[in-house]
Amino acid sequence: MKISYRTLAKQHYSFAFFKKKQKINFQKLYYKLPILL
Repeated sequence: MKISYRTLAKQHYSFAFFKKKQKINFQKLYYKLPILL
């Protein structure tokens, strides 16, 4: 399953914008990035 980094970033920032207060989840997503890619 190949996802472009730009598309992934857009979804990531949209999610962060939607849930501004959950910055911990925001960071967790970054830690999972190397695994997904």
